[in-house]
Amino acid sequence: MSDEELLDIVNTLLSGGSETTALAIAWTLHHLSLNPEVQGRLREELCTIPTYSPSQVSGEDEMLALFQSIDSLPFLDAVIKESLRLSPSVHSTIRVAMVDDEIPLSEAIVMRDGRVEKTLKVTKGQWIHIPLEAVNIDKTIWGEDAWEFKPDRWQDLPKEVSRIPGAYSNLLSFSAGPRVCIGMRFAHMEMKIVLHQLLSTFKFKPKANIVKGTLTFSKPYVEDDWKKGRSSSLPLAVSRHLPEEAACI
Repeated sequence: MSDEELLDIVNTLLSGGSETTALAIAWTLHHLSLNPEVQGRLREELCTIPTYSPSQVSGEDEMLALFQSIDSLPFLDAVIKESLRLSPSVHSTIRVAMVDDEIPLSEAIVMRDGRVEKTLKVTKGQWIHIPLEAVNIDKTIWGEDAWEFKPDRWQDLPKEVSRIPGAYSNLLSFSAGPRVCIGMRFAHMEMKIVLHQLLSTFKFKPKANIVKGTLTFSKPYVEDDWKKGRSSSLPLAVSRHLPEEAACI
């Protein structure tokens, strides 16, 4: 491996392997802050598993057992899926055709000259934009409430969702196919561990009107900051979750 190839890999790990997961956690906290009933319900589930500091967990077996307990929580899983559906860290991606080809379509389309086509012809070198987020919130796929944060939808998904070829729960948040995100499982694990620790300890409330700004990644912005070209931020009102409110000890 050349130095140039190694540098490319390091850059990918630093940008794609850290900022995307941090954004996914931030967007999840944002959605939970706007939906206190969902946040409270999730906290009740999380509090069935005690939180530990790193020094309190001894050995790989104990660490693995703790994660497996967190990983098995059904509502936490649904909340993460719903947050990744509504607010994927990467809103779209690009693919380049390596050869002349035809892409099969789920529905026939009418061309400008009136022809009806069931495939889309692409030529070698042509760029193809894949709108990951748009598919995740398409009302013809997910239903009329597709733009709403509803973790319970994962108990009974519309039939159309099964047609999405996503690598993660029929979502395109981690892309799909042979170029799927290689850190998908690790990011999922990080999200669950961090959210368990944070939500077992703190409560989160909104503190500003947040909008989604999409550049390389989809980041949260205070609405006025986005209009004035300022940096991304997600101010939240954070308060301590008292132990007597639930058994998070």
